[in-house]
Amino acid sequence: FALTKTSRRFWIIAALVAATWVALSSLSAYGAIRAGQWAKAPGSILSAEYKLGCGRGGNQPYPDVRYRYWYEGKVYTGFRVAVDTDHCGWARPAAEVASRYKPGQNVTVYVDQAKPSRSALVAGTIQDGTAFALGASALSLVVCCAVLVRGKHRAA
Repeated sequence: FALTKTSRRFWIIAALVAATWVALSSLSAYGAIRAGQWAKAPGSILSAEYKLGCGRGGNQPYPDVRYRYWYEGKVYTGFRVAVDTDHCGWARPAAEVASRYKPGQNVTVYVDQAKPSRSALVAGTIQDGTAFALGASALSLVVCCAVLVRGKHRAA
């Protein structure tokens, strides 16, 4: 099959979009893994609920988890569960995260030493949503490039 000028443009744009998602997902994954090197601090869960209220329309599910932690003699309150995702819009993962934590539960909190008010309950690993986005965008980029290369060779 030979690519028309219009279809070639489509595949180029699709490849650029996929490359952008690969870059963004990679940065997110890198941040999550790197956060595993943050300081660890003792903390406790204040509340954990499955709620609706995130996303563009403000009606998507998310886990609203609040916790308190102690770092270098100060008390902080945090809400971030994982560095690389807020689980917004993912009903099952949001419900699982919310049910994983119970008020009063003792937890280890990962604290960014450069900015102690920045924290997370999960760090050092990539969440499923990030892994999926990275894999799907990388596969999309490969497909787009293959179509463009094959189309170019067929036209020649």
